[in-house]
Amino acid sequence: MTHLSNDRAISIQSFPLLPTPQGQVTLPPEILDRLQPNPDNPLVLLKIDDLIVLTSKQPQVTQLSEQFTAQMAKHHISLEALLDGLQEERQILWQELQQCD
Repeated sequence: MTHLSNDRAISIQSFPLLPTPQGQVTLPPEILDRLQPNPDNPLVLLKIDDLIVLTSKQPQVTQLSEQFTAQMAKHHISLEALLDGLQEERQILWQELQQCD
């Protein structure tokens, strides 16, 4: 199945998996080839509400959150000021995109 999102094709494939009584599953070779797991790059199983995602990428949310918090404290920036600045940047980007069209 292929969906289009912002002019980009997204392929969605389904791989039925049946866990053994011990809870183990065998991943299809094409998934293993794509994720390339190894001791330095283990697979990560994410549960986001009812969505389950298997990825080889470590989630960066915690690290990014800590970096934002540290920078905000260092420069005495409130969350409100940070969000206001983000809104201004979005407006500038939107105007630039409109000029390119």
